[in-house]
Amino acid sequence: NRSAAYLRYEDVSHALEDANQCLDLDPEFDKGYARKGAALHACELYEDSIACYEMGISKFPDNHVLKQGLANVKFARKNYPTPDATEKNADIEEGAGKSEESKIIGMVGSEQRISRDEKLKRRRERRRRQLRRRRR
Repeated sequence: NRSAAYLRYEDVSHALEDANQCLDLDPEFDKGYARKGAALHACELYEDSIACYEMGISKFPDNHVLKQGLANVKFARKNYPTPDATEKNADIEEGAGKSEESKIIGMVGSEQRISRDEKLKRRRERRRRQLRRRRR
């Protein structure tokens, strides 16, 4: 349950950690697979999430939560793809012929992007401020 609470507040790293602990303690707990699959999905690790949901479905074929989670991840993978390793390798090979200066400029541009964790941190802080305002 704590894993689900962490996901609710978009703390995906703790959610995944708790889901892994849950499955380590009891590999026959169906919610553990659902929690881990959801946390991996939130991390945009679609293939790992699908594997987790499928493992859970193989053990608990009648669990509708696992089936729905798997459908959600497959939908997200199809509609919101992330760059896979082959695209990254192509980018690296493309950069092999570039000058040293252009490689550095490319690196600076990528460092300016806000990381996913930073975005989640900002959202949590914004949510906390909203809750404080409501309490007043």
